[in-house]
Amino acid sequence: MKKKASLSEEDQTLFRQLMVGTRQIKQDTIVHRPQRKKITEVPTRRLIQEQADASHYFSDEFQPLLNTEGPVKYVREDVSHFELKKMRRGDYSPELFLDLHGLTQIQAKQELGGADCRMPSGAYFLRLRHAWTR
Repeated sequence: MKKKASLSEEDQTLFRQLMVGTRQIKQDTIVHRPQRKKITEVPTRRLIQEQADASHYFSDEFQPLLNTEGPVKYVREDVSHFELKKMRRGDYSPELFLDLHGLTQIQAKQELGGADCRMPSGAYFLRLRHAWTR
């Protein structure tokens, strides 16, 4: 590290003459400590309510009459079947993708129940993966 150049005797006496009658400034600056974020636990009542909401969406008792041959497809009555074809071709990109592969039935229900909350407003397309296919 370089040493600072020292002042000559002449400059030092001149400085002392100019500073006669002055006083040292009092340090009055307040130093703020950074605030710590409070770690809050999720209330148990809220967890119980979220689990109840997730299980509310799906019932184990309902057995739909589905076609067992070929892939399961569903299109609302007011939507053209051509729209489903466009989705399968990949013309639309999904707003949300859920991978349920490897999850238990209970975990999958919770994920699907939570998908309703995570879907952006105005979103139309959700893609689900429930099994790995090649």
